[in-house]
Amino acid sequence: MSYPNAIEVCRAELFTKEVELRERYPQALVDKVLRVREMYNWFIANPDGTDREFVAEVCQRHGIHRTTAYSDLAVVKSLLPMLGSASRDFHRWRTKERIRALNARGEQVPPYLKGYLRRLDRDLNKMRSVAVYYREYSSIENLQLLGENYIKQMKRDLTPLTFQTSILWRPEKY
Repeated sequence: MSYPNAIEVCRAELFTKEVELRERYPQALVDKVLRVREMYNWFIANPDGTDREFVAEVCQRHGIHRTTAYSDLAVVKSLLPMLGSASRDFHRWRTKERIRALNARGEQVPPYLKGYLRRLDRDLNKMRSVAVYYREYSSIENLQLLGENYIKQMKRDLTPLTFQTSILWRPEKY
């Protein structure tokens, strides 16, 4: 039986219970998903952390080789745009809703709430800055990694030139 790659499993099953993961996937893949889950949480808690600190932390916690740790880092960074934006954007939305409610009632917005929103924005921007992982993929790899629906959505949303260069990896022709 063929199993999907680690990125696909992490994207779909990152917060699935360990027992269910063990029923569906081989032990090595389950271990990787659990490591990535733990290190994703570390990454969220330490948005200023460097790649080197991440690798040192995962090697220390799990006793794995640096190559495996860098592989885990690549998986975490590929998940950050999806997961990080979902969790941080929710907190930003909730905080903004509280501020709107206070403004609607004519009450003063406490300084701690404004500071919290600024901190969320700062942390989100830091995560976004490290979430960009540069590698040249072929169109087939992009399709496999991102999925057909995402590619179709990007074709609708992006300008033709941006779609050609960023998704299809076709250089601009002069």
